[in-house]
Amino acid sequence: MPVEISGKAVSNIRAIDSAALSKTKPSGLAQQDTPGRTVTDTVSLTDTAAYLRKLENTLSTLPVVDVQRTDNIKKALADGSFVIDPVRVADKLLRFESMFYYRAA
Repeated sequence: MPVEISGKAVSNIRAIDSAALSKTKPSGLAQQDTPGRTVTDTVSLTDTAAYLRKLENTLSTLPVVDVQRTDNIKKALADGSFVIDPVRVADKLLRFESMFYYRAA
């Protein structure tokens, strides 16, 4: 549904009821539940979440590109020793495309 912006005042917007807002509890770290008792919010991570965080930190330190492999390919291209196997390239291309075909169907 297209919305036309005309610059005219919108009449269906309701004003915020300040009395209703004052009835809601404040969202703080600690809230006073009963006199003399403070309730605090806590967060605990599962073993899986902690492992994923550690894995993420480890992966963030690794390079995005294998520099040694890239350098070897550059050298092979420069000296003409890089061999392209067209059958292997075609097979991998077909496998890659088939992943999208079967997911969409």
